[in-house]
Amino acid sequence: EDGSPPSLAIETLPGYGKAKTWALDLKADLDDYRASILTWSDMSTKLLLSGPPGTGKTTFARALCNSLQVPLVVSSVSTWLQGAHLSDVLNRMARTFAEARALAPAILFIDEIDGIGKRQPAEREYADYWNGVVNKALELLDGAVKGEGLIVV
Repeated sequence: EDGSPPSLAIETLPGYGKAKTWALDLKADLDDYRASILTWSDMSTKLLLSGPPGTGKTTFARALCNSLQVPLVVSSVSTWLQGAHLSDVLNRMARTFAEARALAPAILFIDEIDGIGKRQPAEREYADYWNGVVNKALELLDGAVKGEGLIVV
């Protein structure tokens, strides 16, 4: 032993209930995919984790990447929304998905995804901006579902 802490793994992570079961099933499926036994579309590759800050959603994603031995790309809605220009926001969103796709098979962990719908201000003058953000998120997620190689958490 080299004295470094053991890396997180889904197998040894306590708790997480159905999410952990999903992850263990995905690990078996990914092995079968790599052996050309399963196709990507036969696998359950999308998971929505919910809970308040500090409940271990990011820890789960890191443990999953270690167990599956795939790269992890981490982003968040707050990162996407930095800057005021809609084109910058949409480009940042698209770059996140492109980065993950380039590393496929890979896990794309998007923190605060629930914030996209909640961030819409009451003023109608910003409706086009928020509709653009929501539509781009839906387009990118739909592409991730239809494509191959991305595990989205």
